[in-house]
Amino acid sequence: MDTVYLGFTVFLFALAIFDLMVGVSNDAVNFLNSAIGAKVATFKTIIIVAAAGIFLGASMSNGMMEVARHGVFHPSMFSFREVMFIFLAVMVSDIVLLDVFNTLGMPTSTTVSLVFELFGGAFAMSLIKSWSDPGLNIAEMMNTGKALSMIMAIFISVAVAFFFGTVVQYLSRLLMTFTYKGPALKWKIGIFGGLAATGIIYFMVIKGIGNFSFISRETMAAINSHSWMICGISFLVTDGFISEKLNMIQSAGNSIRRERQDMKQTRRKEMLGIRRIDPDVAIGKNTWFHLGRNSCEDILYSLRRICDPCEEHIDNNFVPLPKERVKEFLPVRDTMLYLLKRSATLIESGDYSDYEKLCRQCGEFQETISEVRDGQIERMRSSDENLTVSYVYLNILQETHEMASSLRHLLRAAYNFGQ
Repeated sequence: MDTVYLGFTVFLFALAIFDLMVGVSNDAVNFLNSAIGAKVATFKTIIIVAAAGIFLGASMSNGMMEVARHGVFHPSMFSFREVMFIFLAVMVSDIVLLDVFNTLGMPTSTTVSLVFELFGGAFAMSLIKSWSDPGLNIAEMMNTGKALSMIMAIFISVAVAFFFGTVVQYLSRLLMTFTYKGPALKWKIGIFGGLAATGIIYFMVIKGIGNFSFISRETMAAINSHSWMICGISFLVTDGFISEKLNMIQSAGNSIRRERQDMKQTRRKEMLGIRRIDPDVAIGKNTWFHLGRNSCEDILYSLRRICDPCEEHIDNNFVPLPKERVKEFLPVRDTMLYLLKRSATLIESGDYSDYEKLCRQCGEFQETISEVRDGQIERMRSSDENLTVSYVYLNILQETHEMASSLRHLLRAAYNFGQ
């Protein structure tokens, strides 16, 4: 039986070669016909550019085929033999379908073809199993919810592409059709071409680069980049409040929002990176990965809770922070910035020889902030200080204390993640 499966594997490998040939031929029909027809460059130049694009596209694929392979049916409900039959049928069908479409000069999508072939092959095998064993339920073997969502996404994307393609085509023809001469044509072409190139590069490079296989080994580098950004934001927030510069606080608020959005967008890619490494290693590192991520988010939340009251206070021209409190707080701020920068350097270098010392410094810093905070509370009870600015200052101290606590968790996560 092992010989049969080995033959299946060799046959699938051979079919994969033919599938690539007809698949790339189909892509060539889809992508090169307009370039060749419009004679935008020589045939050789077009082929070279297309080859480079295919290489980059394959390198930066966002894992959509992996989603299709795992999402159409539940592999645990099928035996190895049945799964081999499904994939064999998919490969043969894909080659025949794409070759027929190419021969007739009709465009089709290799991705859509593969999704529906997987769905059809799994459905046929589910029918065979249910006939032989009436106790089996087709709905349990097929991941119908996921499959239907993918099918709906395909049809919706076609409709959206048709609509926006029509709009862009109409606008481009409105601007440039039959306008072969004149100075206006140059800037029209420049703007249109620049927008098109920017969109392509953004989705291909910026959105796709996170899916390189080596990104999973650089997860903590992303946390490090957030740490450096946090250092800059911390300085802007507190310095803006002390110097009563509203634009600095608003700039810090915008940076916080961008950083939070960036962390949300990269979290999914980092999770995919975790899944690509060895499962035993991933299980051990999963806890520390989430602790590090959550610690970065907690620090950003603390900065947000510092920024909002400071912005409201200055925007309403309330009483500024007394000079005595400024003198008291500046060492606190500078120590917090030192700890953030030192932690970022430690994580970036991967040298954890000062890990315990840095954690101890964070703990001592928390004790110092607690003393300053207690002193501020006592002053608010016994003196005539302005309560509005006093509450803002007290909030800054409290959130700085929380940031120091989150930083200790981040260091612990980075240290254990790297072991």
